[in-house]
Amino acid sequence: MKTLTNSELEALFIESVQDMGDDEVEIFGVEYSKIEMLKDADPTHFRIAMNEYIDTLVEDGILFEVDGGYSEEDPNEEEVAA
Repeated sequence: MKTLTNSELEALFIESVQDMGDDEVEIFGVEYSKIEMLKDADPTHFRIAMNEYIDTLVEDGILFEVDGGYSEEDPNEEEVAA
């Protein structure tokens, strides 16, 4: 069973926020991602928001807590032999 890395969890969170739309902000003619700006400007708030998102995925049965990490595979499901 593969446990997701912090980078993979972060990518899931960022992609989710960007998929909601309206993630871009224009400053002096240059477009920036709001979530990437939050990550750079306030990493503590970014991490709090990401942890809340992960908690929601666990509650919804999309991610599963495994050995102090998270997996997309349910550890309680038996593997089917091929």
